[in-house]
Amino acid sequence: MDSQPSTLNSQRSLALIGAGYWGKNLARNFNALGVLHTLCDSQSATLESYGADYAGVEKTADWQAVLVNKGITRVAIATPAVTHYTLVRAALLAGKDVFVEKPLCLDEKEGQELVDLAAKTGQILMVGHLLQYHPCVQKLQAMLAQGELGKLHYITSNRLNLGKIRREENALWSFAPHDISVILSLAMHQLPERVSCFGGEYLNSGVADTTLTTLRFPNQLRAHAYVSWLNPFKEQKLTVVGSNGLAVFDDTRPWNEKLLLYRQYVTWTNGQVPTPSKAKGEPVIVPESEPLRDECLHFLQCCAERRTPRTDGHEGLRVLRVLQAAQRSLESDGEPIKPSSVLRPPSSVVSPPSSEFRPPSSEKDFFAHPTAIVDQGAEIGKGTKIWHFSHIMKGAKIGERCILGQNVNVDGGTVIGNNVKIQNNVSIYTGLVIEDDVFLGPSCVLTNVSNPRSQINRHALYEKTLIKRGATVPLGLSDHTHGSLTVLGAVGLFDCCAVEKHFTLDNTLEGQDHAFSMTPVSWRRMVDDVTKLKQSIGSASSWEDRWRITKSAVEDPEALQLALGDGVKRLESNESGTVIVQRRAIRAAKDLRPQQMLTRADLVLLRPCPPDALPPYRTGELLGRTLARALPVGECVRFEDLD
Repeated sequence: MDSQPSTLNSQRSLALIGAGYWGKNLARNFNALGVLHTLCDSQSATLESYGADYAGVEKTADWQAVLVNKGITRVAIATPAVTHYTLVRAALLAGKDVFVEKPLCLDEKEGQELVDLAAKTGQILMVGHLLQYHPCVQKLQAMLAQGELGKLHYITSNRLNLGKIRREENALWSFAPHDISVILSLAMHQLPERVSCFGGEYLNSGVADTTLTTLRFPNQLRAHAYVSWLNPFKEQKLTVVGSNGLAVFDDTRPWNEKLLLYRQYVTWTNGQVPTPSKAKGEPVIVPESEPLRDECLHFLQCCAERRTPRTDGHEGLRVLRVLQAAQRSLESDGEPIKPSSVLRPPSSVVSPPSSEFRPPSSEKDFFAHPTAIVDQGAEIGKGTKIWHFSHIMKGAKIGERCILGQNVNVDGGTVIGNNVKIQNNVSIYTGLVIEDDVFLGPSCVLTNVSNPRSQINRHALYEKTLIKRGATVPLGLSDHTHGSLTVLGAVGLFDCCAVEKHFTLDNTLEGQDHAFSMTPVSWRRMVDDVTKLKQSIGSASSWEDRWRITKSAVEDPEALQLALGDGVKRLESNESGTVIVQRRAIRAAKDLRPQQMLTRADLVLLRPCPPDALPPYRTGELLGRTLARALPVGECVRFEDLD
């Protein structure tokens, strides 16, 4: 264990950037160690949640102000992984020692740049691979080094739970860094020769909920890491198989049962026939301590003594290389990938030392949330604010005093005027010109191709669109349900301004849509009800007030709740006859031969969808399977076509 904090510089000179889900655990430990100076988080509610124990700790939403504060010499970063490179680089340039939660960053070359930059500036760079600081893992490493298990044969690591489910990163990047870090340390810090990774995405498209990563090292050493957030029980188990014994570290067990040793697990009859020996495991007792406290204390001691951390930038870079190889394999249906030995970037790529750091001016030209990406070459006017997970691409031009909400993408070649408000989940495509004072509602749809098709490249046919000054592109609603309650809910809660409804002169006419369509009478009633509702709402802005007023405006609030639904897409009775032509099926993207293993490149999603065809969400169940017969291009793929 590291020394007690009395031997360290216990002056309050550490700032924590990212004080939310995991950051609160770092805050607790650094505050208990007497070094926490500032809590920094973009969410005011998060900062306000810290109670009396943090009364003497400064709180701010401005991470750049943290970096220019001369009273802060150390920075801990617990923000989303996509922000790590930007924040770590800025902190190193500002002359701060840095602790960053896993992973180091998301790109090998950027990781190499951070390692080089830390060496050039003389700053401590440590990555939060927490398992390396668990006393049981450290004991296991010592047992291997002392030869207690003999020659190392195999390592398995399972990290399973029900949650925490993420949408911004898959289970590989969320769970596996800890396991890969420990596996590499047990393998004497060598990189594997090959990495293979298989996974499945079931809750969110493009985000693997479960992955199995296999690592092949020299000398016949193998390892695998199985991670999932779709498991009914929690399991955190590491098994190490050696020629003379097995060791199992189960972090869900009581402390004295966490590490078990199984000696001579195999006996040999006549020297040739292996027979398993099922003796009870021997508990390996190690002094109990909190791994996170030990990790935080280790960082402080490394800063005080200017020594290399156990999980320094080089160790973080090795883990990152394996993660990237696993991700490439995952995207290639398990194809083995060799972790790249990334070439060190030329010195011109490495940023200048901290003596050349230029702090930002007190009046910033524009604000970009740490999770937003602003490409070099984008032009952004003074006073503009760009919020979470937005991406402004090279060549985009944005005027002054604009507000871009969460998950907004702005392509290069677009022009946005002054005082433009863009709500969440909007994409601005090349060729779009938006004049001053325009409002784009949440999730509004814009396009630069009038008839887009996935299989046809129409980049040369991009069209130009001009949105004139002061225009509003509102939230719209396509409503195929009976009556007008869904419309009233959308207007009341979200200020919906554009509605699509089916219309008929007579509900008794033949045809599946007529019974659900609006008539002149019901349409007139809907318009009147919407007008009255908007007058009642007036300037009410909070969701609670708008919901209360909306419920009071309808005769049956329970029916309103049912009309708004629970967010799950369901087939309405009037859609049953057209669903075949409206929906897509999984089809062969090209002529497929018998015994061919299916990959994503072999499949395409096209209308129509016959009753016995497979819908798009079942694509993952086909990948890696082999065909029992030939399939011509365009034919639906069915389970009976598979071996």
